[in-house]
Amino acid sequence: MTMKVKTKYFLTYFSLIFFLFTFLQAKNTFLSYRLTIDHPEKHLAKIQIEVPIFNQDTLTLAMPAWSPGRYVIYNFAKNVFDVQVKTENDQTIRPILIDKQTWKIPTQKAKQINISYQLFANTLDGTFSKIDSVGASINGASVFAYIAEMKNQPLQLTIHVPESWQTVCALNPQNNGLFNARSYDELIDSPIELGPTLHKHHFQVLGKDHHLIFHQPVDGKLLYHFQQDLEKIITYFASLFGDSLPYDNYTFFFHLNKNLQHTDGMEHAANCRVLLRMDLNQIMPDANADADYDNLIWLSAHEFFHTWNVKRLRPVGLGPFDYSKEVYTPSLWIAEGWTSYYAYLALLRTGIYTEE
Repeated sequence: MTMKVKTKYFLTYFSLIFFLFTFLQAKNTFLSYRLTIDHPEKHLAKIQIEVPIFNQDTLTLAMPAWSPGRYVIYNFAKNVFDVQVKTENDQTIRPILIDKQTWKIPTQKAKQINISYQLFANTLDGTFSKIDSVGASINGASVFAYIAEMKNQPLQLTIHVPESWQTVCALNPQNNGLFNARSYDELIDSPIELGPTLHKHHFQVLGKDHHLIFHQPVDGKLLYHFQQDLEKIITYFASLFGDSLPYDNYTFFFHLNKNLQHTDGMEHAANCRVLLRMDLNQIMPDANADADYDNLIWLSAHEFFHTWNVKRLRPVGLGPFDYSKEVYTPSLWIAEGWTSYYAYLALLRTGIYTEE
């Protein structure tokens, strides 16, 4: 009887240790993404994903059908080609396309599979991505595929671009040049700007760092007034939510160019992208007298208010994110309507707008 009890406890203890080891191993193992741009003049990028295997017979690789904040189907897989899969021993696995954006991958008892594909990117807006000889603007959902069974797994991103290019990524960089994301959701919520001439500016509000990224130089007077106005807006919105900011740092990505095809804006949890057709050499820093500056400061306020409304308080139908299909909600009047209202209200209450 004593011997049986000891054996029973030993087996239970061993099973518990084995379970904890397996659980911790899975939790601490990350996916590894690599973005490579070798020939930007061809508008092409190569994406590689190293995937650790934990007893899965198959994995599901998919491109998103839409991007959070856009509320429309884009079918990003239409720009993906040359999908290849290999084991850690360089053995080829044939991925099985099961619909226009999804591949089933038999793992063949491999310990790791390495996925690669080519991507065409030549659209500059808040949804798609653009790569050319003067730089690249990356919106994650249009570029990075996901492993459906590992969407919540931590991951690392490495970026390889021409030597003369700078890299600004909304993910926090590590000392070894990698960027870490807590999940796929965070990866695609973090835009990337690349190019030889990125102009960076920095200021603080309520003890938090804020960054402005431009692709062209900005006149000192305009920059001073614009930064002052942004500080007023950030401070006002923070006052509505307990005088605090829900991020460690925030980045505004700007494309301001009279040759742009689209005016657009896109919110993210700790950054936003603003694209406006305008001539920076002609703009006056007065929202009451200059239509271009009015558009710039209003759109910046709109996207920044999304930091709370939609990115942290959103209609329940929009999350957790299902990237594979349409997501319906009757509440866009809250997501976008309230945001537009408060953008106008902020500009009035901070004195950027006159009552007239």
